[in-house]
Amino acid sequence: MKKWVVYGVFALAVGFGTWKFWSLGSIPVEMPAGLRLSIEHPGVEVRRAGSENWVIATDGMDLYVGDTVHTDGDGNATLHLFGRGESRLGKKTETTIRIADQDSNTGLRMNLVLVTGRLWSRIRRFTDLDERFQVENNGVVATVRGTAFDLQASSTSTSVWVSESAVALEGKGAHRLLMEGYMVSAKPDGTLGREEPITDESRQAEWFQKNTNRDQAFEVSMRASLEQSYRDRGGAKPQTISEGLTRLSEWLHLTLSSADDARLYSGYIGRRLYHLAKIMEQGNDGLGLQEYANLEDEVLQRLKTDEGKKYRIGIQHEIESLAFLLSNVGPRSKAYRLKQRLEDLRVKLADDAPITQAHARVLAVEARLDEASDLIVQSSLDDAKTALDAAKQGTENVTHDLERMPSTPAPKPEELSALRDKLQLLRNREAGLRVRLATAIAPPTPGIGSADPWLNSGAPTSTATTTISASSTSPIAPTSTSPVTPTTTTPIKPPEKPPEAKPTLQALRLQPGSANLAGGQSVSFKAMAIYSDGTSVDVTSLSILSASNLRLGFILRDAFTANPGMDGSVDIGASYTEAGHTVRASSSVVIHP
Repeated sequence: MKKWVVYGVFALAVGFGTWKFWSLGSIPVEMPAGLRLSIEHPGVEVRRAGSENWVIATDGMDLYVGDTVHTDGDGNATLHLFGRGESRLGKKTETTIRIADQDSNTGLRMNLVLVTGRLWSRIRRFTDLDERFQVENNGVVATVRGTAFDLQASSTSTSVWVSESAVALEGKGAHRLLMEGYMVSAKPDGTLGREEPITDESRQAEWFQKNTNRDQAFEVSMRASLEQSYRDRGGAKPQTISEGLTRLSEWLHLTLSSADDARLYSGYIGRRLYHLAKIMEQGNDGLGLQEYANLEDEVLQRLKTDEGKKYRIGIQHEIESLAFLLSNVGPRSKAYRLKQRLEDLRVKLADDAPITQAHARVLAVEARLDEASDLIVQSSLDDAKTALDAAKQGTENVTHDLERMPSTPAPKPEELSALRDKLQLLRNREAGLRVRLATAIAPPTPGIGSADPWLNSGAPTSTATTTISASSTSPIAPTSTSPVTPTTTTPIKPPEKPPEAKPTLQALRLQPGSANLAGGQSVSFKAMAIYSDGTSVDVTSLSILSASNLRLGFILRDAFTANPGMDGSVDIGASYTEAGHTVRASSSVVIHP
């Protein structure tokens, strides 16, 4: 009897050990997030595609292409977009889902039609040129080039507010990039109006405040969810006994599960990168970089095999996930070098299309600008300047590559337009961050000098104060033999001059006022600020330049370059803000083949 007990215990131990060994190479199957509706306040209805009947919406119900969501005077709801973003419906809002697709090859592709009401959309930053998120109304199409925007539709107008990054707008005969902090309204026929800064009143409104707070909560939730996903995958720290057993178990899974090996392998790479990031954050960057070099070599060798193509997409997805988790890592962190190495690997994993490689480098530029913004807040101003200089160099390199991009394979027009929009966004964002940096380095002194630290020559203005010295009189000589105690008089201050009125900003002039270009030619612009005393100052470096049609050409710093083979006209707009006052000017460029 005792013998059977021993055999039973041994069998259980072997069985447990076998199960434990097998589990080391297991990767949980993650269910893809779909298109889902959540109800914040009752008063929400849904009309299914092909139906004329409205049904009361339920919290958590799935939505599909062709469905329409409607809120009444009390209702509020949120569309959860495949785990990539949210669109929040205000009261008395109706929107229809025209396109809804989340694919491993093309990423997120969505189109919502806002029939009436107000829709705030917050989208996680795109990392693929094929990804699209659009909201349209009355001939106005707003395409995400960044992350957060608000769109309101009525019978008389369509209005767009950009809370974060930028949105590409297509209106009646116009293509415009609307930057963060600005809004624009369009007529019912789709004609775009003038851009205006978002007012303080709009920002302080309940709708704006609530959604801004929810945007921040969305980012925190996404990060926490991704962290938990990597923890659930298990894995082992490098150069440990358990790592050897884990690698052996992974090899066994890949050998016996050929139908699922692409998912498993990318999952293994992801969790190994996650562990490397953690040990480097803890200070062991030497070991982390050594192990990363081995991992990168392994990945690149696998991609060179005949079956390498099937692994590429999954590995790219893991790199983007890790890049998102490391997005808050700054230059002083031990994990910063891993962040940079992942950016290099992203370029190496891009396919042979030059447009895809250029976009991978654009994502690195975006990361430098994110770092600069955080570093300015942290008062790490030298590091912020270094990040901005790196971003500027990266933008110029990508622009140079686009100018000389081979015609074979020809990039898709929509991809080229998206990349040029992105470059324009990054240039404008860099200019804004440099103004913030200059203000942080030499903030204006209250009541002294200009309220704008970048007035005049483009550098912080210096001020001088004059000190009036008080003088004393000589002692009065005595008139008698009795001693007289010397006295001093109180110095008399000269009358103060009334403060001179500071010249105020009146207008902006863009020079030249017009230009004619052939394809490939460029024209440089100068923005001159005009003041109330008749003086003018060159503020080109502090102005934001934009083109009304980026298909005809692109802007780099102060110059517009016409694309070859194009024919038409484009309006070049410039805006300059000083002490809260914004002035604008425009110029017309005619392009001929």
